[in-house]
Amino acid sequence: MIKPRPLRPGACVRLVAPASPFDPARLADGVRVLTDLGLAPIWTERVLQREGYLAGPDGLRALELAAALTDGTADAVVAIRGGYGVMRLLDVLEPRRDDLKPALVMGFSDLTALHPFLAAGAPRVTFHGPNVLGMARLDADSRARLGAALSGTDWEATFAWGGLRTVRGGAARGRLLAGNLSMLCAMMGTRYAAALDGTILVVEDVHEPAYR
Repeated sequence: MIKPRPLRPGACVRLVAPASPFDPARLADGVRVLTDLGLAPIWTERVLQREGYLAGPDGLRALELAAALTDGTADAVVAIRGGYGVMRLLDVLEPRRDDLKPALVMGFSDLTALHPFLAAGAPRVTFHGPNVLGMARLDADSRARLGAALSGTDWEATFAWGGLRTVRGGAARGRLLAGNLSMLCAMMGTRYAAALDGTILVVEDVHEPAYR
């Protein structure tokens, strides 16, 4: 597995908007969480574009995401929000696969489409974690856990969770795969479907109608 380097103080974090648009007024609150962690977030005015239910046209969102993942200038690439639209960009990223840099990539919800894409071929470790807009809503413990995860601090404690209830006992060992259930289902049958064999699957989805 290709693993990203832990983020150190001053690390450059590239913020991208590959999915749905967002309220620009909320961006500052999420950025403040990253700067409080000692990181240096950067973004361009392009992220503020809006085209219907997307954060700008497919072509421009794809160019932005491809640049973030291949130009090597950022230590991390973090999505501003999820929503919808990332799966539409994978065909554009596919020819650039060999140019991908080992930056730390983090996001959840619609960013689920990107995680199995990056795990295919030369497998890369990515982070199923908060998008920028959600960071401001994290409680103190979750913010501390986020900072520890990004900096590679005390990983055994950081990635443990003591509040789970066991439905069936036992032990398992495998590659950890986390994602949004709706997105994992939508990708089934495509060449970008997540490889589930031998994985421990962590599912993220709440308040969804059963038919989805």
